[in-house]
Amino acid sequence: MAATSSRIDPFDFAPLTEEDRKRIAQGMKHTFSGAFLSLVENDWLPWRNSRELAALSLFELDHRAEQIEVLPERITVTVDGHRVSHIPAFRLRRGASTVVVDILTDGQVKALKLSDNPTGESKLTAALKRAYATRGVRYETLPYALVRAQPRYRNARLVLRGRRYEPPAETEIAILSALSTPGPHTVRSIAKSLPGHSNVREAVYSLATRRRVAIELWARDPYDMSVRLASWEKRR
Repeated sequence: MAATSSRIDPFDFAPLTEEDRKRIAQGMKHTFSGAFLSLVENDWLPWRNSRELAALSLFELDHRAEQIEVLPERITVTVDGHRVSHIPAFRLRRGASTVVVDILTDGQVKALKLSDNPTGESKLTAALKRAYATRGVRYETLPYALVRAQPRYRNARLVLRGRRYEPPAETEIAILSALSTPGPHTVRSIAKSLPGHSNVREAVYSLATRRRVAIELWARDPYDMSVRLASWEKRR
């Protein structure tokens, strides 16, 4: 698909080619990379660096993210008269809206802060925003420092350990029943209220990874993370 406008730089979108995929796979052999088990997508999602791994850990537990797509497409835009191709890191569907996301390195953020650009964004970023806006899609960049901010990132990694844990049905029912009572509730309070059940914390984490419960990741002590029932449409 291609479009032009008197006020918007020429651009075009295209699916990744087999050559693109081979180049990406080859690059992953020489970097810290791997595959992320996503229960949202019921699939393994490739990540090429620590920035993408950290972002996937947060997106997986973000109840707004109903669909997570990695390396969704190739977009070509014009920057200073030159055609520049770019493959974004992620495309997320959040209800009726879609957002395309790239994670900036600390060096990129520093370079932008030192530049004379008052908006704090590169010309490439600005061009990508204009192009995606014509599709009704928001394009945004997230600093890696924000993605890996503590204690949120640490807690996300703790919770994600529950992906492979299958709690007994009676423990799962007991947790959901406890959360249906007036709160607030935390991982600690739920565990204390169910003394007859073992591995309650791990069971809460498992339910969070399946979107059965929503969990707040910013608590300094993981046991103090607040927990609530997820809305029915978000449950898996």
